[in-house]
Amino acid sequence: MENFSALAQELVSNRGAVQVSDQSSLQEAVAKLLRDRDEGRRLVENARRILDAHRGATERTAALVAGMRSRI
Repeated sequence: MENFSALAQELVSNRGAVQVSDQSSLQEAVAKLLRDRDEGRRLVENARRILDAHRGATERTAALVAGMRSRI
């Protein structure tokens, strides 16, 4: 998650993703989500809400760079 650490941290802190530290933790997290469908749905809804807020970031960044380029 190094390449997108800020977004990953936002997802984890807002319950839009689950971060695990090892194989055992991964197995437990997956088992919990498979047992509790409502928890899985909440995880997906939270992730969508967070990711929707970032939608269009590439286009906004490209426009900003293009605007800076025209000033040089």
